Amino acid sequence: MFDSEDVSSLVGPEMRGKRRTYDGPFKARVVCEWINGKRSLNEQAKRYGIHPNQIKNWKSTLLKRAGQVLDDRRRTGPSRPSVLRDDAEVRR
Repeated sequence: MFDSEDVSSLVGPEMRGKRRTYDGPFKARVVCEWINGKRSLNEQAKRYGIHPNQIKNWKSTLLKRAGQVLDDRRRTGPSRPSVLRDDAEVRR
């Protein structure tokens, strides 16, 4: 359908080469600005040069992992109810 020359003329220089990668703090900032209502999704996408679907995917990932992020890491040992149960068994 297209010759390779025709396709390459449709793709700009910014589309060639490696994919862009973004670090976590950048993704968080973009998603938080959108969630907090500072800008609409399309405004965010245009401002940062990112497709709106990418921002939606980052938001989805953030919400799926929110439990892990907000988990209380001080509870590394057994949970409290099992400790109480063990104490009751020792008293018998």
